[in-house]
Amino acid sequence: MVDCDYDEMIDSERAQIVGAFNHVSSNSMKICVCVRKRPMFDKETAMGEIDAVSCANPKILVHEPKIRVDGITKYI
Repeated sequence: MVDCDYDEMIDSERAQIVGAFNHVSSNSMKICVCVRKRPMFDKETAMGEIDAVSCANPKILVHEPKIRVDGITKYI
Protein backbone atom coordinates (compact mmCIF):
# COMPACT_ATOMS: atom_id res chain seq x y z
CA MET A 1 0.00 0.00 0.00
CA VAL A 2 1.47 3.36 -1.06
CA ASP A 3 1.96 6.01 1.60
CA CYS A 4 0.36 8.93 -0.24
CA ASP A 5 1.89 11.53 2.09
CA TYR A 6 5.45 10.53 1.21
CA ASP A 7 4.55 10.17 -2.46
CA GLU A 8 3.19 13.75 -2.56
CA MET A 9 6.22 15.08 -0.67
CA ILE A 10 8.60 13.44 -3.13
CA ASP A 11 6.60 14.78 -6.10
CA SER A 12 6.77 18.33 -4.69
CA GLU A 13 10.54 17.97 -4.12
CA ARG A 14 10.97 16.80 -7.72
CA ALA A 15 8.98 19.78 -8.99
CA GLN A 16 11.53 22.10 -7.34
CA ILE A 17 14.51 20.48 -9.07
CA VAL A 18 15.96 22.75 -11.72
CA GLY A 19 16.51 21.10 -15.10
CA ALA A 20 19.72 19.27 -15.82
CA PHE A 21 22.88 21.32 -15.51
CA ASN A 22 25.50 21.62 -18.20
CA HIS A 23 27.44 18.40 -18.41
CA VAL A 24 30.60 18.38 -16.34
CA SER A 25 33.41 16.18 -17.59
CA SER A 26 34.69 13.61 -15.12
CA ASN A 27 38.24 14.70 -16.04
CA SER A 28 37.65 18.05 -14.35
CA MET A 29 36.39 16.52 -11.08
CA LYS A 30 38.47 15.43 -8.13
CA ILE A 31 35.88 12.83 -7.15
CA CYS A 32 33.42 11.16 -9.51
CA VAL A 33 30.62 8.94 -8.20
CA CYS A 34 28.64 6.89 -10.70
CA VAL A 35 25.09 5.77 -9.99
CA ARG A 36 23.02 3.43 -12.07
CA LYS A 37 19.32 3.76 -11.37
CA ARG A 38 17.04 1.07 -12.70
CA PRO A 39 13.32 1.51 -13.30
CA MET A 40 11.03 0.04 -10.67
CA PHE A 41 9.54 -3.35 -11.43
CA ASP A 42 5.76 -3.71 -11.72
CA LYS A 43 5.84 -5.98 -8.67
CA GLU A 44 7.51 -3.25 -6.59
CA THR A 45 4.97 -0.67 -7.72
CA ALA A 46 2.09 -3.06 -6.93
CA MET A 47 3.52 -3.61 -3.44
CA GLY A 48 3.43 0.14 -2.81
CA GLU A 49 7.13 0.88 -3.09
CA ILE A 50 7.99 4.52 -3.83
CA ASP A 51 10.67 5.66 -6.27
CA ALA A 52 12.65 7.89 -3.91
CA VAL A 53 15.63 8.70 -6.15
CA SER A 54 15.68 11.70 -8.51
CA CYS A 55 18.34 12.30 -11.14
CA ALA A 56 19.26 15.64 -12.68
CA ASN A 57 22.80 15.58 -14.11
CA PRO A 58 25.10 15.98 -12.19
CA LYS A 59 22.81 15.80 -9.14
CA ILE A 60 21.37 12.66 -7.57
CA LEU A 61 18.82 13.16 -4.80
CA VAL A 62 17.64 10.43 -2.46
CA HIS A 63 14.36 11.43 -0.81
CA GLU A 64 14.49 9.48 2.45
CA PRO A 65 11.07 9.25 4.14
CA LYS A 66 11.37 9.91 7.89
CA ILE A 67 9.16 10.53 10.92
CA ARG A 68 9.96 13.23 13.47
CA VAL A 69 10.58 12.43 17.14
CA ASP A 70 6.91 13.16 17.95
CA GLY A 71 6.06 9.93 16.09
CA ILE A 72 3.44 11.60 13.89
CA THR A 73 5.01 14.19 11.60
CA LYS A 74 6.35 12.85 8.31
CA TYR A 75 9.12 14.55 6.33
CA ILE A 76 11.65 13.93 3.60
